[in-house]
Amino acid sequence: NTTLNIIEERKNGRPFKNIFDFVERINLSSCSKKAMESLALAGAFDNFNIPREPFATPDARGETFSEILLRYGNKYQSDKKTTLNSLFGGAESVEIAKPFIPVCPSWSDLERLNKEKELIGIYLSAHPLDEYRIILTHVCNVGMAEIGALDELKGKELLFGGIVTGFREGSTKNGRPYMVIKIEDFTGNGEIALFGNDYIEYNKYSKQGMYVLISASVQPRQWNDSKLDIQIKSVRLLQDVKDSLINKMNISMSIHKLNKQAINELSEFAKHNPGKTQLHFKVVDSDNNVSLNLFSRNTHLNVTQSLIDYINESEYIDFTLN
Repeated sequence: NTTLNIIEERKNGRPFKNIFDFVERINLSSCSKKAMESLALAGAFDNFNIPREPFATPDARGETFSEILLRYGNKYQSDKKTTLNSLFGGAESVEIAKPFIPVCPSWSDLERLNKEKELIGIYLSAHPLDEYRIILTHVCNVGMAEIGALDELKGKELLFGGIVTGFREGSTKNGRPYMVIKIEDFTGNGEIALFGNDYIEYNKYSKQGMYVLISASVQPRQWNDSKLDIQIKSVRLLQDVKDSLINKMNISMSIHKLNKQAINELSEFAKHNPGKTQLHFKVVDSDNNVSLNLFSRNTHLNVTQSLIDYINESEYIDFTLN
């Protein structure tokens, strides 16, 4: 087993210094080209400051860096064994020219993350939707994993979105084309069907890797009230609208927990993250059932994930958006 072999070598020896030290020491009989590529694409060698691309990108001769490394490692270990077993052996070091690390075109963040998910089933180093986490988590009112429960969403105005991960096309019994787009967010996956005018208007958003935001409602089907459909009102690209979706941030806190430290920390967030979002405060005295609403005329901020995390970690501060 490749993984067990690597762990055992690291335990018995020392941390691997670089990628060449790695292939010089591990048992290469249990490490195939595919295993080497998988380790690289999952981020196992990121600490060696080598990009992932060369491990899976063929060079002009059709070889990947994984293949070149394995050939080098086998040659090194073979020469070392020969040296130790020779009449004049005993030297620990073997001198072999180390291969050149190829320079390859960089993958996009999405391509890199998709390779991680393909290999290990999850996005490991980041999530392709991290840039839109606040919008999808706190501004949208339904997740993609919930979009199929139409009975529960009947009559509601919906805002949802995510990354397009696939689509399929077909024709109805009447020969009219339709499309089903698969979209993923932080709750999971869901599918949106496009028929008729929706197909004509919105099928352009089916490209894999697109970030979309959809406004819709759930209404009875035109000719069959017993059936429900998602009626799309608009589809927009998340990157085009994310900065305009949060108009107001409402921060509420107990007057009994209001102190100089909390005020200074919130002030620092606002000062270092200027933006367009209005900042409102609600100070609550629950003992006397009294609250005071305040807002800042001059301070507008950019709502960041670090601010959200700070508030979520606090036991006495809460917030809403818009």
